[in-house]
Amino acid sequence: LVLTLLADKVRSAWLALAVPHKNAGNILTWDMFRKCMREAFAAPDKEFSARMQLRHVQQNSMSVKEYVRHVRSLIAHIGANPPSSYDSYDTHARTHARTH
Repeated sequence: LVLTLLADKVRSAWLALAVPHKNAGNILTWDMFRKCMREAFAAPDKEFSARMQLRHVQQNSMSVKEYVRHVRSLIAHIGANPPSSYDSYDTHARTHARTH
């Protein structure tokens, strides 16, 4: 069903991932599809940009819920390479997060 909705480069990128997994008997997931599309078509500097934003993120006027949603979004853009101690996110977040 998904293949009927995909065309050209999108279809080729998905088939390059899906066929070997399917032949090996693996179950294909939505997360696999998202990761495949992100790797194939996301701007190459998107990960770097998300890392820099994460290093400097501040809650400011956002609610805690909005702040957490924003941080999770940045982490999702980082993808398979999670923030490292170099990114010092944890220390920065504790310094700038409000408690209410």
